[in-house]
Amino acid sequence: MKKRLLNAALVLLASASLNAQNISQEKLVITGTKFTYPLLEKWAKEFEAIHPEVDVKVVSKLQANETADLKIVSHERKKEEIPQAEKSVVLGKYAILPVANINNPALKNISEKGLKEKEYKELFFEDESEQFEEKKKKSKYEVNLYTRESRSCAPIAFASHFGYEQSAIKGKGISGEDKYLIYAVKKDTAGVTYNNLGFIYDLSTRKTVEGIAVLPLDFNNNGKLDADEKIFDNLDKVIERLENEKISSVPVENINVVYNSDNNNKNIKLFLSWVLDQGQKYNHDYGFLNFDTETLSKQKEILTLNK
Repeated sequence: MKKRLLNAALVLLASASLNAQNISQEKLVITGTKFTYPLLEKWAKEFEAIHPEVDVKVVSKLQANETADLKIVSHERKKEEIPQAEKSVVLGKYAILPVANINNPALKNISEKGLKEKEYKELFFEDESEQFEEKKKKSKYEVNLYTRESRSCAPIAFASHFGYEQSAIKGKGISGEDKYLIYAVKKDTAGVTYNNLGFIYDLSTRKTVEGIAVLPLDFNNNGKLDADEKIFDNLDKVIERLENEKISSVPVENINVVYNSDNNNKNIKLFLSWVLDQGQKYNHDYGFLNFDTETLSKQKEILTLNK
């Protein structure tokens, strides 16, 4: 009797092990823009909780013989850069703000008046049409600028918003991820850079991370910071303002997810549908913006129509 019970238990254990192996065989591999990974990993975790048969992997580097099912591209591409077989939907938005070391001497003056859009562009971008002496006269603030060394989504989006190429951004090139721009500024009292909200703010306290401050922007260019422009001390205030108003001096870009129309992984649409239906509630937690209802409905429609 005991032997039969033991055999039955072993059969059940083997069956459970086999089922677990079968569950783990369904994979969905995501790669792309690294600063979106904290949000992607949250989406993956919550999705797997209701779909344990799918293993969602967010990876920065693909293994040998591994291919990505989904790729995050967080800047607008030119038509010729988009493969014919590629399909895409938009999963959210992100914003970029200028930041400085908390002890930067230029911060006091800017904090009183705010940066007008023209001053903002002059601070960060080279105008190739101007002569050296003209450029020198425009150097209103003595700062050390930092930017990404390699071509990547955030600097492309930042420059494109103001009508420039990434190569026009002034400053010392920093290798690695976008978060290293923040590290560089924290070490340099004259440091200034740009970054997305998720790296500028502490996601727990919703305040700017220690050692930096946002360079406040004069949204209406009237030469002073009005009461409704004093929002940069709190992440949720910034998100609310940017979701409800288009501000010309603040780059806001889409988080695009792309995939090949020939990919037969059924979990692609299952995951993307879940993100658009259920995952949006996590965007704010990680410093990302939500769509308005109309745009969200449009993305759901696009996903349905994509073959």
